[in-house]
Amino acid sequence: MSEPAFEITLATPQSPGAVAIVQLHGRGVPKVLQDLTDRNDWPPGRVRLVSFSGIDEGLAVVLRDGENAIAQVMPHGGPHVVRKIIDRLIAFGGTYAAAQPARVMYPEAESELEGDVLAAIARAASPRAIDLLAA
Repeated sequence: MSEPAFEITLATPQSPGAVAIVQLHGRGVPKVLQDLTDRNDWPPGRVRLVSFSGIDEGLAVVLRDGENAIAQVMPHGGPHVVRKIIDRLIAFGGTYAAAQPARVMYPEAESELEGDVLAAIARAASPRAIDLLAA
């Protein structure tokens, strides 16, 4: 069995919210976005408002292109919508990974420690926790 072309990770809590972030990483990510959105031009860094296969509308962006491409799909954060989008991405050949290393989830991090802090901030339960982490 060959290695999956890309992995799917939910970068926001699984609880309902206004927006969810579903992160894709691996080979062929721009092609996956094309299949999901019917848009075929995905230059890195360009955020677009798109339809996700008729499931929902939201934002999508390629953060890094190439062999280790990273993209984010940002639909509304209802669990049903998120699950349908993840299911569609799995149908396109992706594999769901419950967690990824912080450096994968936060490619902008310049170190393992910075990646871990960004991951902790993303899951902080209160603004006071963010103040502590930022310090």
